Amino acid sequence: MMGARFQPSSREGIGVVMCGFSGILFHSESIRDRFPPALNGFRQAARRIAHRGNTEHREQLSERFWLSHYRLAFQDISAGQQPMPSHDREHLILFNGEVYNHLQLRDAIVRQSGIRFKTRSDTETLIEGWKAFGEVFFEQLEGEYAFVILARNGSGFIAHRDRFGVKPLFLHADGIDSRTFASFSPEYSFSSGILEFASEIKGITSPKRWNRDGLLRQFVGLFEPICTPFEQLIQIPPGAILRARRNGEAFNCTLRTATTPIRQSVRGSRLACEDEFEQAFSQSVQERLLSDVELGVYLSGGVDSKAVAFELGRLTGREQPMKTSPSVSNRPVTMNQKRRCVLPVISGSIPTWYGSTAQRSTTPIH
Repeated sequence: MMGARFQPSSREGIGVVMCGFSGILFHSESIRDRFPPALNGFRQAARRIAHRGNTEHREQLSERFWLSHYRLAFQDISAGQQPMPSHDREHLILFNGEVYNHLQLRDAIVRQSGIRFKTRSDTETLIEGWKAFGEVFFEQLEGEYAFVILARNGSGFIAHRDRFGVKPLFLHADGIDSRTFASFSPEYSFSSGILEFASEIKGITSPKRWNRDGLLRQFVGLFEPICTPFEQLIQIPPGAILRARRNGEAFNCTLRTATTPIRQSVRGSRLACEDEFEQAFSQSVQERLLSDVELGVYLSGGVDSKAVAFELGRLTGREQPMKTSPSVSNRPVTMNQKRRCVLPVISGSIPTWYGSTAQRSTTPIH
């Protein structure tokens, strides 16, 4: 994996580039006042994903929503704090990930909206790009990300996740039947008075309740891109857009899934395809070099990560050894120091540990 940013963390070892956020949107103040976990419960759940960002923590509370964001900064470290307001102060964004081409998108945004960017952060590019062009702007994004853009008056939000689903995003909607999402549809509609979202399942405030069918399907390896093993809790699928708008007694929600294939068939000679791949591979590595902190490479020991490390060295022209880290360790070590991790499975331990594992996983277990 390319693009690891090595920074000090609260634990011994390294921190890797990721942020974590969580939030709750209430349809009304009366619903908020009847929310059993209350504000203390929200803060306790938010702290469960504090490991995702040790640069700073910020929260924003209002009569209609509660927001929390743990940031691990690697671009424009002195700015880019979240939740970040839009220039017109009407919206807020919570963002996890990186948009590789965000600087190239800024000229079009300036021409369309006339704004002047205040930071070098891709977070600002995201919210102002959406303000200028709407959802069509998402089609131009290259990166790995998950974000929520929320109206400051609490009237709704829009959420989006990258096409490969690298960065996670979960939603808990009170009163929905999560098995509705077991069958594929280009679009799903549902309503709820309380909407909770988080970068990990354990960041959701409401108590988790097992869904029998979802749990069994996960156990036998039948992967579902939206359903999780829990009731009323879903994962936003890769490339999807979720819209929520306050209407009447609830939020009306629409989840539009991505139907365009990510991988396209290629035509031409083998030599031409190899040349095209080499150019695309080099460009892909180069796009991930935008950072204000030290860059490194995750080494799995396979051909892919070695090729990435080679290309990084070629592009940066480094004479000194680059910092690397095997994905099974939390310490940067050289290849000859890498070791295997063995996790013992003791008879009778699966029922005890499965719930804890599912709760702590960033993606549904499969």
